Amino acid sequence: MTDFQTFSIDNEKVQIELTQALLGKIIASGLISADQLKCLNNSTKKALWQTILHSSEDRLNYT
Repeated sequence: MTDFQTFSIDNEKVQIELTQALLGKIIASGLISADQLKCLNNSTKKALWQTILHSSEDRLNYT
């Protein structure tokens, strides 16, 4: 039997890097929404908006 450590999650902020495709999958899954994200530069803001628009378009075409 494996023992797993549990960690306390607090409100500490982190900076991560991921692909726009992965961001799209995470947003589409509903695990995170755009209002929970803060863009640190203009290129990130542009990529986030493109991802949101693409995700919204996919949802509209799906229904």
